[in-house]
Amino acid sequence: MKAESNRHVASRSHGVCVTPGDLARAIEALEHFSKPDDASEQQVEQLEKLFEGNSEKALVVRWRLEAMSTVVALGQLPPGAELDTPVGSRKESPLVVAAATEPLMFSNDEPRFDADQFAKSVLAIMVSCYPCLNAF
Repeated sequence: MKAESNRHVASRSHGVCVTPGDLARAIEALEHFSKPDDASEQQVEQLEKLFEGNSEKALVVRWRLEAMSTVVALGQLPPGAELDTPVGSRKESPLVVAAATEPLMFSNDEPRFDADQFAKSVLAIMVSCYPCLNAF
């Protein structure tokens, strides 16, 4: 997909429905890439196959995963916020749920989440899924 086309999709990215299940499937499909930015064109092709040729959805899913990775790399998430949950499936991970629901923004044409808001959302999801955390 060309840069002009990417900007068009970016302007409509909130209109593309992405679920936690979509992100979990995408993570699984991309696990063989050693780094998130490795072979970005190949990643998009892999995601297009996964989402049956829907290139807009594939691109938005990739952006959401990139934005999530950026926030995770900052190291400001609550303790226990992990991609793989001890109970349940990856699609129930607070990180994946937040990545599917938080507003996607762009800074210098790079996908981003507001890091503070993302961390707050992850914590709220953790507390709602694990009420025992309210005791802390």
